[in-house]
Amino acid sequence: MKRNYKTVLFTVLAILFIAAVSFLLLNNNDNEIAIEEDSDEWNCSHDPETFTEPTLQNGKYYENGDTSSAYCFIINGTEFTVSGDIDKLIDDYNIPYSDKQDDLLNSDIPQRADEDEPNEKQYPSYNELKQKLSESMKSEIFTVHELDDDCFIFVRNNEEKMLSFEYISDHEFEAGDKKFILAN
Repeated sequence: MKRNYKTVLFTVLAILFIAAVSFLLLNNNDNEIAIEEDSDEWNCSHDPETFTEPTLQNGKYYENGDTSSAYCFIINGTEFTVSGDIDKLIDDYNIPYSDKQDDLLNSDIPQRADEDEPNEKQYPSYNELKQKLSESMKSEIFTVHELDDDCFIFVRNNEEKMLSFEYISDHEFEAGDKKFILAN
């Protein structure tokens, strides 16, 4: 009988312990959710109601401001144009295109087990990509208020995102280790 008493007591204590831990965890999660809901503007340094997106000055933007760069970006309002060696631009940014993807698929590189299905995203051919990049595109500057007000520049050709950059100032933006500065 004493053995059954100990088993029942141990079971009751275990259930109480599990209930207490569950209560504490659920209560803690509710507090975290409440904190997250209260902090819609975590690191926002301005009033979102009166905020206007930053802009870029019109002009030619070269890598590190060097006018002898292989290509540059021409900004005129929201119009965004690439001038110069588009082949180098495609190579520098490793922009995917169908010919390149076909080469990778037909290579001797072994595929992972989860790559058996072909990629459903259709990339343009190299020539189509060059044509799209040589046309005038639209740029949009977008501020992510939840990420310390980081700003990004998205460049689109007929709603298709072609390029993206991080906004630095009204005369400078960057992509990876490449910084583009307005030429004087």
